[in-house]
Amino acid sequence: MSKRQKAAAAVDLDALVRSAKERIDSDGSVKISSLGPKSARANVADALRKGGLEVTKTTVRMPLGKQLIDAVERTRHVPLKSIAAFVSGAAAAEARKVAERLVSEGRLVKVIRGSAEVLVSRTEPVCSREEIASLRKTLDALGKTLSKVSKERYATLLCRDVLDQLEEMLPAARQTTRTGPAEDGRRGDALSKVFAAMDATRDEAMGLSFVPRVLERLGLELGADVARASLLDAAARGLVELRPEGGLNRLTREELEMCLPGPQGTRLSWARRVEGRAS
Repeated sequence: MSKRQKAAAAVDLDALVRSAKERIDSDGSVKISSLGPKSARANVADALRKGGLEVTKTTVRMPLGKQLIDAVERTRHVPLKSIAAFVSGAAAAEARKVAERLVSEGRLVKVIRGSAEVLVSRTEPVCSREEIASLRKTLDALGKTLSKVSKERYATLLCRDVLDQLEEMLPAARQTTRTGPAEDGRRGDALSKVFAAMDATRDEAMGLSFVPRVLERLGLELGADVARASLLDAAARGLVELRPEGGLNRLTREELEMCLPGPQGTRLSWARRVEGRAS
């Protein structure tokens, strides 16, 4: 038996593996350096890998693909620009590469919202390539007409003609979406509750709200899971800014568990309303 094997045998590997799994379930990832005595870390990492987790040079994490799919299920929309805030144990470049693979496999869908690239569930109603082509054709034709009219000082358009062109493409879009007034109302109501909870817990000196207190208050109305998803949804839509904790040692274990996972193993513990953004 080698020295490494003898040293590893002196510790309870099963206990180290269980402890690491619990932390990964909670935080999404752990540093290999925190897996126990140096002599046992390789064996613990091997056991975690065999259990379906991903092992890098420095980190053991929940598979990135699963993290991204879970994030989309929780928040509905994950902007690629801030993708690192939705995973643990990976840099933005790696997370984006995995996201592109999931899109190519059809497990997630990438949509363009304004200037942002956003990941959504494959169950979301989206336009087909044929519908996009038809839509572009209609808008190009309307654009040419508008350009011609803008050059004619006394010319204008019949409102009926413009509406007719728009109506050609709008009915199909209305039929494919499953988000109706009732769901829009529920999302708006959840957002208003998020803002109310943030306002009620805001530290006036810092101008920030402590995420565990926000979720604690919000959970009383919406339930823990919906409260968490609603806060993440507000952040994904650019209505709330989430910031990492400066000193994790200052937080209790309960507070750490309530914080949201951030990039590079950080915890997002502070929230700020983004002024000037419509809800």
